[in-house]
Amino acid sequence: EAADNMDYDGDVADNKFLGVFDPNLPGAGWNFDQGASTFIQVSWMARDPEVTGRFLAAIKEISTGVDRNNDGDLADSIPTFPYEAGAPRELDFPGVSVAVETNNAGITTRGNYGYYRISEADHRFDYNLDGDQTDRILQRVDLTGGSAAISMGILNNLVQDAVLAGRGADPKAIVWIAQESGEGPAGTDLNGDGDASDFALRYARIP
Repeated sequence: EAADNMDYDGDVADNKFLGVFDPNLPGAGWNFDQGASTFIQVSWMARDPEVTGRFLAAIKEISTGVDRNNDGDLADSIPTFPYEAGAPRELDFPGVSVAVETNNAGITTRGNYGYYRISEADHRFDYNLDGDQTDRILQRVDLTGGSAAISMGILNNLVQDAVLAGRGADPKAIVWIAQESGEGPAGTDLNGDGDASDFALRYARIP
């Protein structure tokens, strides 16, 4: 809103919203098309590397007025995998009720699975049971709905996708960078070099 010098949602704050450019509208203008529902604010967004009709967004709880991850506040951002569907066409926002790193969600997809960077501090939960709530955790969700989301271990605070995978239509595995200092109260030496201050590679097969 600040860059556009507009107030789309009628409050004082300058927010970031999702909008759709509809070439069929008179004048080919932007259409937020929220109808009677609330505007959707985002803290992070990226293209989907696999599906052109879908993108990736961390939506802000406060824009929906719902505490999605049940931690007692509306301050979090939730990972979603929006796509266009329905008649008339609209954006659907399937997602997972966890708090991701607000400005560094790292959401990406590989082989019908979504991956993202959970913030223990924002979610107020010790995912890796190491006695603190300060870590970033890698989580995976089945985008077909066939299984529940699972946590895969410690991640990192690097500004990049949560995981990397080989290019092509059928990747077999994903790789991520684990931050040793985040595993346990004093860190964990994952690569056996006698300290817990490194970044170590970890990998997993895509189911």
